[in-house]
Amino acid sequence: VALFALALLAASGAEGAHGLLRPPDPNPSRRVPTPIVMWHGMGDNCCDPVSMGHLKGIMEASTPGLFVKNVMTGPNPWLDTVQGFFGDVNHQVKETCERLLNEPRLANGFFAVGFSQGGQFMRAVVQRCGGGVPGDGKLIVKRLVTLGGQHAGVSALPGCGVYDNNATLSAFCRAASEAVEHAAYSFLTRTTVVQAQYYYDPMDYETYLAKNQFLPDVNNERHDSPTNEMYKENLLALERLVLIRFSEDTVVVPKDSAWFGRYRAGTTIADDNLVQLRESDWYKNDDALGLRTLDESGRLVMFDCPGQHMAFGDNWFMENVMKTHLLDDLEDETVVGRGGGDERERGGVATA
Repeated sequence: VALFALALLAASGAEGAHGLLRPPDPNPSRRVPTPIVMWHGMGDNCCDPVSMGHLKGIMEASTPGLFVKNVMTGPNPWLDTVQGFFGDVNHQVKETCERLLNEPRLANGFFAVGFSQGGQFMRAVVQRCGGGVPGDGKLIVKRLVTLGGQHAGVSALPGCGVYDNNATLSAFCRAASEAVEHAAYSFLTRTTVVQAQYYYDPMDYETYLAKNQFLPDVNNERHDSPTNEMYKENLLALERLVLIRFSEDTVVVPKDSAWFGRYRAGTTIADDNLVQLRESDWYKNDDALGLRTLDESGRLVMFDCPGQHMAFGDNWFMENVMKTHLLDDLEDETVVGRGGGDERERGGVATA
C-alpha cells in the first residue's frame, strides 16, 4: 500500500501527504519534469510513427513523468501534413497558442522545440503568446530549441526530391514550389502557400517587407510600423535560445538562416554574400529581437549538427539536444553547445 501511495504521489506531483515516507521536498516542482512541446517540419505531422510520434515516444520513455506534446494544426494528422504546405501561418500560430493555453499540463511552463519550418513557427508562438507567469493567460515558455530553422527566411525553394517515394507529398511540395517560384509575393501565394510566408528575395527586399505577411513581422524588421517590444520582451523571457544548424544543409538556402543569417539585400544567391547574425542590424543596431542581449547574457547557444537537413539519429538527438537542453538543470552551470560540429567558446556559450 505504501509503495502504491508513493507511486501515485510521484506520478501526480501532488503536494499532499508529504510525510508518508520522507520530509517535504524543498523544490517540489522538480518532481515532474518540465513538459516539452514540439512543432514538426514540412511534409511531416504531429503523430507519424516513424518521425514525430517516434521521437515523442523515446523522449517520454527516457524520462519518467515527462509529458511531450506535438503540435497539430487542423483537426487531424492528415490535414496537419497538408497545412505544412498550404495555409495561413499567422492563423496556425494563433490556433497553436490557443491549444497550448488550453492544455493544463503546460500551465507551469514548458520547453519548446521546432524542427525546420516549425522552428520559426514556434518562435512566433513564443513572441506572440509567451512571456507569461502562472495565471496571467499567457504561455510560459522556458527554453526554445530550433533545428534547421529558417529564421531569416529562404532564398531558394526547398528541394522536393526527398518526397519522390510519396506521390501525394511530392505533388504538394511541387505545387507549393511552383507557386513561390512564379509569384511569391502575389496575394494568393503569400496568403495560402506556407513556404512563401518565409521566402526572402534579396534582390527585392522592399517587396519582401511590404508583401510578406509573416516573417518581416515576426522578425521585427518592418519599416512602416514601430518595433513590437512585446516580441523582444517575450524572447528575453527565455532561459535559453538554442539554434542548431545542419552543417551540410542544401535544403535550407542559405543554411545559415538557422542562425539568423541571410543574403545581403541587393545581392544574388550566386554572389554568396551572407550577413551573419552578429553583423546584422537585428543584432548590432537596435537589437530588435533581443538576440544580442540573449547572447551577451550567455543565453544564446549556436552549434552544428553534422550532416544534411534533418538527418540526425535518435542517439545524437538524445545526447546533444534532449539531455543538454531539454531537461531541468539540477544546479546552475555554464551552458555550452554540443553537437560534434565546429564550435568555439564565446562568453560561456558555444557558437560557430
